[in-house]
Amino acid sequence: MQRVIAAWREDQFLVLSSVETRAELAAVLARPQIKRLAVAPLDDLVVSSDRDLQEMKRYQEVAILNPGQFLLVLELSSMDADDIVERFERDTLIGIQETMPPETSTSERLEDALLLKGHRG
Repeated sequence: MQRVIAAWREDQFLVLSSVETRAELAAVLARPQIKRLAVAPLDDLVVSSDRDLQEMKRYQEVAILNPGQFLLVLELSSMDADDIVERFERDTLIGIQETMPPETSTSERLEDALLLKGHRG
């Protein structure tokens, strides 16, 4: 979670929230034992450690990611297909594609990287 906060402080993404979300967060943080916490929606993603939300994977058009997946989306968003090919093995790229619904431009770069991996062996 520290890396997510650091990325936010570096303006790598914008946190969007509502009055209701902030009120819910305050109520959760006031509980004696915190068992789960959903973080505010981020355009077309929700970052959450809540297992019930994570099992859904998507709600309508919104992807639900855990903090680690979100960090991966941030990393991939700054890479072109060639960089992705150099950084990840083919099986890893397939796993990323299957388990995490990134935004459209990242998804296209993943596809391109898989095609490049296929051609390069």
